[in-house]
Amino acid sequence: MNSHLRRAAEKLTAADRRAFTKRVMWIDFEERLERVFHRFCPDQAASDPLGRLYLVLSIRNNPAYSKHGTLRAFSLNQAQISTGIRRLGLEHTLGETELFKTAEGIESGATISFSQNVAGTLSVLLFPYTSKLAKVKEENILLAFGLEPTSLTEERIERYLEIFSRYCTATSAHTFGGFWDYMFRLRLMVLDRRNRSVQSKTFLLALEKSTLVALAVLGVLATLYTSNKWPFAQ
Repeated sequence: MNSHLRRAAEKLTAADRRAFTKRVMWIDFEERLERVFHRFCPDQAASDPLGRLYLVLSIRNNPAYSKHGTLRAFSLNQAQISTGIRRLGLEHTLGETELFKTAEGIESGATISFSQNVAGTLSVLLFPYTSKLAKVKEENILLAFGLEPTSLTEERIERYLEIFSRYCTATSAHTFGGFWDYMFRLRLMVLDRRNRSVQSKTFLLALEKSTLVALAVLGVLATLYTSNKWPFAQ
């Protein structure tokens, strides 16, 4: 066998084994997530003000997987905790085409998602509340990616759920206009690695502008100095 072909075959075979192992590790992660969720939200009444929280697991709740009896070690796994419908206590006519018809003001969809990619590593994403009445600018926030399933201990999962509950209050129509809620969202957006390139470009543009301003100021000062109009001359 050609040496290059052999190395490619060995590398891919090893990668296949690692991906399978991580999918097996998902089983234990899913069990940890369930335990933490039931401690975090012991009954539905505790989450009523958020619109109730629901744990959804792809292997159980995806009918395609259920129909074929797919095992977690052989599927693209995903788990999420989402809010149901949160009532805002008002009626509105936004988006209504019928005369004299109103709709109840609601919001829903705040979610923390744990997704496993084809290579077996996990990403953690936050999704905000959305409604016809108001919504925040960001579509989602990436908290982490490339995680090994075993790195998501119960303590770490609990920290993510605490961030999620805080994000719910920071993206609700009744509260997202508050200063501290905005600052919390802004901090998460800054930490989102997908924004790093945008942040770098913004920093470089700001540095370029400040440099041009500084050079212009130095030019003015140099002109004043050489023309004997230096303002600090004795």
